[in-house]
Amino acid sequence: KLLQMVNEELVEKGISWFRGSIVDATVIETPPGGEQSLVDSEAGWTKKRGQYVYGYKAHISTTKQGLIRKTKSTSADIYDGLVLAPVLDGDETKVYADMAYTSKKNRKLLKDHGIKDGLLHKKPKRKELT
Repeated sequence: KLLQMVNEELVEKGISWFRGSIVDATVIETPPGGEQSLVDSEAGWTKKRGQYVYGYKAHISTTKQGLIRKTKSTSADIYDGLVLAPVLDGDETKVYADMAYTSKKNRKLLKDHGIKDGLLHKKPKRKELT
């Protein structure tokens, strides 16, 4: 809610930004060191750089200039691609994201809302990427 208030204040002051969004997620380990804890039962497991980590993910949509547009926090075991829609404002002209966000559902979402698709493409099995 605080982020939304700040962004609304920027718009009221005439400060606008690029209408594209860059979307990604980052893992936030639970203390101590991302190990499972009975105290933090809402966290989940994920694999980051070959290591299993217990924690959360912060899914973030930013402008090209680095201003945060929207955020969503989840358990770390939630796949990034499932959290594209919740971090979009709906006024974006283009969305950029890594292959974790590539799916038919997400591409259709962008197309249906007239948003240019900047999601990375996965290499087709046994084919070259064009």
